[in-house]
Amino acid sequence: MEAYILYLENIGKSENTIRTYINGLNTFIRWYEQTNNIKINFKYVSSTDIEDYYNYLIYKAKYRDKNLSPSTIKIKMKAIKIYFNYLISSSVVKENPIKSIPHKKSDEPLKVWLNTSEKQELLSYLTKNELKEKNSWKYWRNVTIIYLMLYGGLRISEVAALRLNDIDSKFINIENNEKGNNRTVPISIDTWNAYNNWVYKRGNIQDKSLFMSQKNQPLSIDGIQHYFKSIRKNFSFNVTPIILRNTYGYELFQDGATTQEVAVLMGLTTLESTKLYKMDRK
Repeated sequence: MEAYILYLENIGKSENTIRTYINGLNTFIRWYEQTNNIKINFKYVSSTDIEDYYNYLIYKAKYRDKNLSPSTIKIKMKAIKIYFNYLISSSVVKENPIKSIPHKKSDEPLKVWLNTSEKQELLSYLTKNELKEKNSWKYWRNVTIIYLMLYGGLRISEVAALRLNDIDSKFINIENNEKGNNRTVPISIDTWNAYNNWVYKRGNIQDKSLFMSQKNQPLSIDGIQHYFKSIRKNFSFNVTPIILRNTYGYELFQDGATTQEVAVLMGLTTLESTKLYKMDRK
């Protein structure tokens, strides 16, 4: 961080501005690590992550923190943009995922989760025969990934870390070795069926990681993000791992789950974190 502070000083930023940028960056880091349950690696932070964070700030300003003004949100986003400029100048990353500071109209609905019609559109897309016929190996892998997030609330890091023996006909066993907050989530029929089709297509690869790339290497978080980026053009709404996970959390409450039950099923460490899923969906 000292090198970054020196960079800010060299481009003429004042002491107060530097402090503001550092605080804004640290806020983003905390959100990213809590949301994804992994240590941040800025090489793998995508424009999708930035958009999810921006939506989170808009939600927080609207429902939880009235002091979080549009100008404050803009400063927090600029803090991330400036840091990526620094990483580019240091040859750590090649591109800045924030090409422009996002702006959302006050009456524009938040893209926190999928509404009923959006969810149905996503599921209809996933059942297209041409996708299955084009490459059934990738098809069943990708459908299983989406179902685990949409019907199981798994984080992208948790999906990437799954092993073959972590899933059975009743439960998904999620291990978070760093924090030790392991959990078990009931598996839906659709997810179980997709999983079985994927395991059959996957074949007898020696590696025990559940999801593999076409080069027979464990599928990385970056690889999963790349898939989501590739399908975004098919929808008028945003489809990200976090939005799918949020949809699962919202629907848990709609089905009558208690706050404690939602926190346990989603691997949340505080009950406060469940408030996001109690918002009215439009």
